[in-house]
Amino acid sequence: MQMANSTFNPIVEKTVLQWSISRSGSTLVNRILRNIFSEVHYFHPIDCIIQVFGCRVQGLGGFPTKEFPVICTIRNPIDTAASLVRISKKKQEEHMSICHESLDHHRNFWEFVDSIRDDGKDVVILKYESFWNNFDYIFKKLENRFNGTIDKENRDLMKRDFSISHHLDIQTKIGNDFNCIDDKSGVHGLHIQNPKPKTAQDIFDYRTIESLQKEFKEFTARWEEVE
Repeated sequence: MQMANSTFNPIVEKTVLQWSISRSGSTLVNRILRNIFSEVHYFHPIDCIIQVFGCRVQGLGGFPTKEFPVICTIRNPIDTAASLVRISKKKQEEHMSICHESLDHHRNFWEFVDSIRDDGKDVVILKYESFWNNFDYIFKKLENRFNGTIDKENRDLMKRDFSISHHLDIQTKIGNDFNCIDDKSGVHGLHIQNPKPKTAQDIFDYRTIESLQKEFKEFTARWEEVE
C-alpha cells in the first residue's frame, strides 16, 4: 500500500531584509522572522538613508538590499500617524508635523518597494490589519513565498511567546518610557496601547482625520490594495 507523503519541507532561505513602516506591527514580525531565518536586516523609512540613482532606489544606508528577499509590514497610514503621535508625547500643536513626517515615511516606503518590483523581484507585504491577531496569516504568506513549511511546534511557540499578552507583560516591566527597550524582544515602554485597527479616532478629532484622509489619499489607496 502506498504511504501518504508526510515529508517536512522547511524554509531553506537564510537571510531576508525587513522594510517596515514604523508602528505597523514591525516588532512582532521581526521576532517571527528572527525565529525562522538565520539573519534579518531590519530597516524603517523613519531612520534610513535611501540611496537613489536617477529614479531607482539602490540601497538603504549602504546595505546591498537587492541581494536578499524583502519582507514588509504596512498599516492604515492614518493609524500609523496616530500611533507616532501617541508615543511622541508632544504637544497638540506639534502633532501635524509628526503626521507630515509619517507621510514622508510612506512615500519612501513605496519608493523602495516599487524599485524592487521594477527589478522583477517579489516583495512580501504583510498587512497589520490582517495579522495583528492572526499569526497564521504571516506564516501562510512566508510559506507561500519561500516554498517551505513552518512546523506546528514552532508556530505554537511563536503564538505563545510573541502574543500581545506576553508583549504587554514585557512592557509593564519596562515602564512608561518609550525610549526604554527590552533588548531581547525589541518591545518598548508604552509600546502597545490599543492594538486593534482603526484607532486614529482615539488620538485625532474628526476634522483632523478628514484632513489626513486627503493628505494620505495616495498611500491609503495602496494600503487598501494589499491583501
